[in-house]
Amino acid sequence: MTAHFVQSNSLNTVVLCTKKLLNNHIGENLAEILLTEFNKWDIQSKIAAIVTDGGSNIKAAVRLMNLPHVPCTAHKLNLIVSQALMTDIDYDDQVSFEDNDADQIKFLLKKCRSIVGIFKRSEVGNRHLVEKQKQLGMTNTLKLKQDVRTRWSSTLVMLERLFKLKEHVTIVLMSLRDGQSNLTPSQWDVVEDIIPLLQPFNKMTVELSYEKAPTISKVIPLVRGLQNTLSKKNPRTNQGKFLREQLLNNVGNRFQSVKKLLPIPYYANAAFLDPRCKKACFTNQQNANDAEASIISEIAGLVQNQTTVLDEM
Repeated sequence: MTAHFVQSNSLNTVVLCTKKLLNNHIGENLAEILLTEFNKWDIQSKIAAIVTDGGSNIKAAVRLMNLPHVPCTAHKLNLIVSQALMTDIDYDDQVSFEDNDADQIKFLLKKCRSIVGIFKRSEVGNRHLVEKQKQLGMTNTLKLKQDVRTRWSSTLVMLERLFKLKEHVTIVLMSLRDGQSNLTPSQWDVVEDIIPLLQPFNKMTVELSYEKAPTISKVIPLVRGLQNTLSKKNPRTNQGKFLREQLLNNVGNRFQSVKKLLPIPYYANAAFLDPRCKKACFTNQQNANDAEASIISEIAGLVQNQTTVLDEM
């Protein structure tokens, strides 16, 4: 591997250039491996596009193979929510009323993880939680769920379960030495606001993860539905309102081009050809007209090529 040096007064510039060179190198290796497999199966000429996540290595590989690239929508959704729920403060940090809403949300999630951790580590606490559920009439007892920070959907599951067992958890924590770790009433209100804001993202991810039929035609109507759903949510807390705006902004930024033909026409064309959608799923009539024109042009090209082949026979 050739060493490259960049003379710069900024260490950040050197690091970024090094990462770019490394990504290109790995991308070349990935492209070589993929092309070998394509040739082995004799499918390279049949590939219309390659769907990947947003990793720079695999994107570089697709670019080097000169094949159309379609970003994974589920991965975009993951980035949208992960960015809005990003955690970078320690649980022991003191959060004052002057701190911004983002820090308040991060601190709240840290505290929720700490509460779940108490019951995961304490056999006594977990046993008391089960007993308290039975005493309060629950026939099927539940356990708290700990989230995995690389999977935002697990954070939703953690909050849903914690809120469902709010009364039971509160009573048990009061009897334990760790009772002071319980959420305040205002923090419980924020949890109640966060859950319905994240649920539509989970439903959309599940809808797009269907394996027995193509789902690309659903992307535009689902994104539009997601934006409408979030816009109609009315969180009561400042943190809930802040999170809603963050999610709406992230959706707009990451999906602003899906209804257009650039940089790729696949989303718009697929939605237009889906009899459930047609032009109705486009908020901008010009985007719908552009998709129609693109499809007509592509069909005309295919017909012309086929006619040329028949004439040569």
